[in-house]
Amino acid sequence: MRRSCFAKWFLLFLFPLLLWGGGVHKSAIFYYGSDISWPLVGAHDYIVVQPDHIDEYTHGFRTYRNKVYAYVSVGEAEEGQWYYSKIEKKWIIARNGAWKSDVMDLANPAYRRFFLDRVIGRLKQRGFENLFLDTLDSYRLAKLTEKERERQRKGLVALIKGVKARWPDTKIILNRGFELIPELKGMVVAVAAESLYRGIGGKELRYRPVKAKEREWLLARMKKAAEKGLDLIDIEYLPPEKLAKEGPKLLEKVSDRGIIGYVTDRDLLHYGITVNKVAKREILMLYDGTSYAREYQAAHQYGSLPAEYLGYVPILADIRHGLPPHAWERYAGVVVWLDRPYAHPKKLARWIVENASEGLKTLILGISPFPYDTKQALAMLGMDAVKNSEAMETFHVGSVQAGKMMNYEQKIYPKYHETLLRPKNGRALYSYTNGEGERDVLAALMPWGGFALDEASMVEFNGDNIWTVNPFELYERALKLPSIPIPDPTTENGRRLLFTHIDGDAFIDRVEWDQSRFASEVIRDEILARYPIPHSVSIVEGEIAPYGLYPAISKKMEAIARSIYRLPNVEAATHTFSHPFVWGAIDEKGDLPLKYRLPIENYHFSVDREIEGSLAYINTKLLPPYKPKAKTVFWSGDCLPTEKILDYVYRHDLLNINGGDTYITKAHPWLSLVSPYGIRKGPYWQIYCGEQNENLYTNEWHGPFWGFKNAIQTYEMTDYPKRFKPIDIYYHFYSGSKRASLNALKTVFDWAMKQDVMPIYTTEFIPKVMAFYDTSIERLENGWRVHGLGALRTLRLRGGETPDIARSEGVVGYRKLPQGLYLHLSGSDEISLHEGPTEGVGAYLLSSNGKVGGYRKRPDGFSIDLMAHVPLEAVIKMGKECRVVASPLHLSLRRQEGRVYLRYRTVKRAHFDVQCP
Repeated sequence: MRRSCFAKWFLLFLFPLLLWGGGVHKSAIFYYGSDISWPLVGAHDYIVVQPDHIDEYTHGFRTYRNKVYAYVSVGEAEEGQWYYSKIEKKWIIARNGAWKSDVMDLANPAYRRFFLDRVIGRLKQRGFENLFLDTLDSYRLAKLTEKERERQRKGLVALIKGVKARWPDTKIILNRGFELIPELKGMVVAVAAESLYRGIGGKELRYRPVKAKEREWLLARMKKAAEKGLDLIDIEYLPPEKLAKEGPKLLEKVSDRGIIGYVTDRDLLHYGITVNKVAKREILMLYDGTSYAREYQAAHQYGSLPAEYLGYVPILADIRHGLPPHAWERYAGVVVWLDRPYAHPKKLARWIVENASEGLKTLILGISPFPYDTKQALAMLGMDAVKNSEAMETFHVGSVQAGKMMNYEQKIYPKYHETLLRPKNGRALYSYTNGEGERDVLAALMPWGGFALDEASMVEFNGDNIWTVNPFELYERALKLPSIPIPDPTTENGRRLLFTHIDGDAFIDRVEWDQSRFASEVIRDEILARYPIPHSVSIVEGEIAPYGLYPAISKKMEAIARSIYRLPNVEAATHTFSHPFVWGAIDEKGDLPLKYRLPIENYHFSVDREIEGSLAYINTKLLPPYKPKAKTVFWSGDCLPTEKILDYVYRHDLLNINGGDTYITKAHPWLSLVSPYGIRKGPYWQIYCGEQNENLYTNEWHGPFWGFKNAIQTYEMTDYPKRFKPIDIYYHFYSGSKRASLNALKTVFDWAMKQDVMPIYTTEFIPKVMAFYDTSIERLENGWRVHGLGALRTLRLRGGETPDIARSEGVVGYRKLPQGLYLHLSGSDEISLHEGPTEGVGAYLLSSNGKVGGYRKRPDGFSIDLMAHVPLEAVIKMGKECRVVASPLHLSLRRQEGRVYLRYRTVKRAHFDVQCP
């Protein structure tokens, strides 16, 4: 009985500890690896990283920078740290043998100045706004008196106050350091502690359970921190192999106490267990780079588009560099698309099975990576292969069994195979029997994913590659991809995006029908001035500058360029200085042989001169001072910048576009001719154009010169039945040199002006694609929370869901189209989407050709500011009892079938206030 009474008393003592954490609704992640997944970490409130492993120039870092906390070891220094060699020996007071690091003298003002100036200062220069301060109590490892320990504690307080004095907006998390909190009021946002239940300890840093007394001690101090209004974070440690199975239960224990929990491995190199249900948006695309660069791999050219259309991010990886361990922590699926059998088939089969045991499915396309005589590898995957008893000379097809997703763009005609594949525990999607009655399975869904091999995936015909299986359905079913809200850079406010950009080639070409005029003048007068939509125009500096190829006409060329850039609907970009033809030919010293660029006299090639130098020329010599500075490079030549070149662009905070070969037409109506949005190289993304330029439609400018008219077919076929792309009218100045090409260009523009579009600048499109790749999506109980949207303002729903606008935040309306339901967003970086019918909402935005500049939802309606580059149009869904007040007032207003159509003749910005009783 006493024991029972004691137990009750003990529970009463602990009960307040269950609920005092104020941050249970928040989440934290600690990831110290070097290849961070921003779509996976971006949804968290606290993203703690090892700064030396992070590239601060990536779009992902810049998107989530205000939530990123740089790990900083305050009380210890290790030899691997960049500043270790600059540390004076007199600043070291002890050694931490377990972590092989030196303990620093925090009481020493010289060390504190060094730390602020060199360590924190460097992080601030790199763009890290917030700090996670670790090793705060390491001074206890030194043999110090109580008085000396107090000096260390005061030194710590002085250092942290020094950070806040110099950088007041810095948010700080302390790792323990509980004794410091009373003196740091308002300077700390959260306190983290390691190991309420599972920790590491001893010289070998082994995983161990935490004793009850240790936990009680820690909980008591965390309670006091919570009373100061701080968020509480607890980090639990498990061996990597136990994270998936034991992590969730351990996290639940922590969360039940009202504490932000995170369960990870000892080295924080795994994506651990968090309370947030973040959608894994990345699909690992494995290829073999032996023969081709990644840009030419089937995994990229054909396999990436289905992933992107479904809302997932393709991450290309060369299988020669190994199979990533614990891939299930990060990826939503794996696609293996090789052009030859894999050198280590058993290793690959084992990896696939291990992934499947953790819920990560694999889809194999194209050539089988497993030689058919590798019985052990096939057996691991539940398959077998037998020798075909029929000779090739007598081969013929008997019965065929094909699922609905097969025979997609082209009917499958089975070919002769020396061996026949037999899955033992899968569901065949396509099989046939040969003349001997033997069965061969070319496509199947398997417990570990699925496969579509050889002619059951794609066939080649007249130089075109044609899908014989529906890749969208196959990806969904084989990889078990959840339906998620899809960030969509093709559409905004229910209208397809329209942008146009000109590569600067042939600015100096003479016009065939009037040798006194230049193609650039014709484009200016017949296109840029005639079609009052945004245009993005680049020049090749080496073509028009006085020190370039044509000094005799340079004065005239520069005058034309200035007149173009003075047009109110034109923004500037560079097409480089010497128009590199082959970017990959730039050598290690940064030089490019003359045969790979324009032969400009006395010019020594440099990437800096090509990009930043040409932009400086445009901004200072050609662009009016009142216009935004040019900051975009339109890739030239082969449009294949290397990772090193992209690193340059990102480091200089520039935008980039071009590449990709989207030119699907009725003559070549194949999905393989639609490119993905871009390609990842290292941590950077090269952004592809929407559709290709006139060069491809005119057989590389050999004729027919009216061929660009066929781009209209491309625009239509990338819109319906699936909208893959915005409309991108992409061309060169030489289209103004011939009547046929100029008329073709006018035909394209005339068609585009009649479409239901939102015209934007190229510089507005590129960030939308970059946001697509880094957006983080979190599953809620009855909806979603989407983070890091930035410039991207549309989500596409494809699973029959409808948004509940009344309960959603940052959602201003939606529009149902045959291609899907497009959700209009307010422009907030973070929105919440609740599913279900829209009830209690009398009105919402149905469509507009202007972007949202401001939005406020009220119980009786909403107010919205819309800004367009052309005369503003908007359609608002609203009942008869609702009314709309517009400012300015002079507009055409028409009601029809529960909709109000608003249209201005000249006004491009307006405020609408919608009121519903």
